[in-house]
Amino acid sequence: MHKLERHHKDYFCLFFVSILLPLLTLSCMSSQENYVIYDLLPEGTFTKGMEGPAVDSKGNLYAVNFGEQGTIGKVTPDGVASLFVTLPKGSVGNGIRFDRAGSMYIADYPGHNILRIKKETLVVIEVYAHCSDMNQPNDLTVSPVSQVIYASDPNWRDSTGNLWMIPAPDSVVLVEEGIGTTNGIEVSPDGKTLYVNESIQRKIWRYDIGADNMPVNKKEFYSFEDFGMDGMRCDNDGNLFVTRHGKGTVVKLSPKGELLHEYQLKGKLPTNLTFSNDFKKIFVTLADRGCFEVIDFTPAVNKKSNAYEVKIIDIEAAVGTGRVMELSEIAGKVQYVPLETTKESLVNGGIITLSYVNGLIYVMDMSQVKIFDSGGKYLSTVNRQGRGPEEYTDIINAGVFPENGKPGFRNDLENGPVFWPYADIHDNFMVSMYTADKFMQFANNTSASGKLKETAARVKEDDNPVVAIVKLK
Repeated sequence: MHKLERHHKDYFCLFFVSILLPLLTLSCMSSQENYVIYDLLPEGTFTKGMEGPAVDSKGNLYAVNFGEQGTIGKVTPDGVASLFVTLPKGSVGNGIRFDRAGSMYIADYPGHNILRIKKETLVVIEVYAHCSDMNQPNDLTVSPVSQVIYASDPNWRDSTGNLWMIPAPDSVVLVEEGIGTTNGIEVSPDGKTLYVNESIQRKIWRYDIGADNMPVNKKEFYSFEDFGMDGMRCDNDGNLFVTRHGKGTVVKLSPKGELLHEYQLKGKLPTNLTFSNDFKKIFVTLADRGCFEVIDFTPAVNKKSNAYEVKIIDIEAAVGTGRVMELSEIAGKVQYVPLETTKESLVNGGIITLSYVNGLIYVMDMSQVKIFDSGGKYLSTVNRQGRGPEEYTDIINAGVFPENGKPGFRNDLENGPVFWPYADIHDNFMVSMYTADKFMQFANNTSASGKLKETAARVKEDDNPVVAIVKLK
């Protein structure tokens, strides 16, 4: 029998992080950092394709896909959001950057373009550079010294990517091809270093920028063991801030590659970030929330309430206090459901999503979805793996549409819904999963409830996992 190699401790971490983060505005203080995190704009102001935050010289904040795909939204310094521009038909923006003159550059991934809106023309959109050899220009950066543009170019299907340099209008130079899945990209404040990350490979690379502006001397700068990466930005001290897609954090790395801090967001799918002009605020775009989260280092802001916050809690101060959150504090009812174990129903170890929607349990791995009823009885399998129309090679992420109960897949990072893996909260239900052997071990704990012990007595070590369905208070 195939066994899932997951640890119940890991699922407990997801349990409580998943519960807490949607509800809290975080206030974190330490000897090095003093900041709060809060929402800017209501959820859903932007689509799930929200990306490319950038701030102009007047402090206006921009991001792509305001209300619908193919648009750019603008947020004034006093928080008023409006449509800035609609891109040409067929174009969808991703990364946005401004040059020294105030012109805006947009990575138009379906059109294989770098678009430009000159400051003096306001909303007249022109093609600054086009290259049909690009997979899809994803993110871009402008050197603060030379004003040369560099662009990442991922091929999500093949887990590869390219790196391009755009030194002038209509001039596109291939720097490197066939490397990892290039995504976030940034030039250091002194213009001497280019950083490029590879989302799937979880690596950040460092290049020296030569006298001819060509990146050279590639070296590994930092790597992660889990979760993906997306957009990156440097602060004025040269520290590199990286969004951790799936983990819901922003990481601060020193120019020497030292991890200095990790900021926990409420959303799980940050796509990019930018700084305010005084570097006292970080604006983070969240694909799963459709709004900005602001990491605010302004001292006075700790006393300021926010229209969208629910509660302020000093999480960092609670670390090491020994307090354990009891499930009874948040749960009205807990149900343990062993999933039926048959040849057809057996799930593998590559689970990416677990959902409980409309009374059905959906267990999704990299290639298929197993569907069970609320009692754990196996119902069916959905598998459209292949290379034909409406088929997929791999499932990067998946979830269930509550309106019709149909699974939705993401075979790439261009289109489709975005979902958080392993645990899910929907319609006031939270679900998580334990492998059968770990669930049995947990039941041997003297503090385990009678319900848990009774369920464990019906489970064999090599059985399918046990799903915990929690009805929240």
